[in-house]
Amino acid sequence: MNRELLRYKFHKEGYCIIEDVFDEEELNTALSNSLESMSGEWWMNYYPDEENQRGWASMDEDGAYRDKISYVHKRSRSMGNTGESLLAYAFLRSRDETHVKYLQSLMRAKFKDIAYITDQTVEDFNGSFLSLYERGCFLSTHSDEFASPAPKLAFVLGLTPKWCSHWGGLTHIESKDYLASLAFFPPYNSLVLFRIPIWHMVSEVSECAPHGRLVMSGWLTAPSIPHNPNSFWYMPD
Repeated sequence: MNRELLRYKFHKEGYCIIEDVFDEEELNTALSNSLESMSGEWWMNYYPDEENQRGWASMDEDGAYRDKISYVHKRSRSMGNTGESLLAYAFLRSRDETHVKYLQSLMRAKFKDIAYITDQTVEDFNGSFLSLYERGCFLSTHSDEFASPAPKLAFVLGLTPKWCSHWGGLTHIESKDYLASLAFFPPYNSLVLFRIPIWHMVSEVSECAPHGRLVMSGWLTAPSIPHNPNSFWYMPD
């Protein structure tokens, strides 16, 4: 890990990618434990519905969640045509967040490095979860400024090996002139750090993708910076 280069990149661009951030054997074990403790309970997280509210759909019925993905695409296009500003998304997520403790333990060991790179005092996690982007899943442009005061630092941990860029599911970071974006796929065992606010999105996963894109994402908090996400990250009862 070249901390000086990462520090320069983060302060110049507002983000950086730490590749090979963990010992791969330790990461494989932590990921295996996390997935095993989930009991296979993936949920469809989608927005918007007819009432323009967040919503949830179970994957229990075969194909039901894919129908919901198609609906979100159609609904978001319809609202976009009216000129409305719309946050739209569709992806799979576990309802129970306790399973990420195995991956969190690895990240806590890197808090000092993260603090140095970002010039922020990293205290703990403030919301983190596993997300699975299957075919048709996407996340529209957003800045992570969901509450006030908002956290100053977001992260994405890449957990999908051997992904091809033409399968989609790429992270896009908008340029300052909003006329272009930088697109990349966070490879396995890489940690992307974002300064908040920074406008970014996840492109739609192609129908040709043989499997989904798995990530752990969330926010890191500093002392006296409370955060209660009240948008699509909110976990309903």
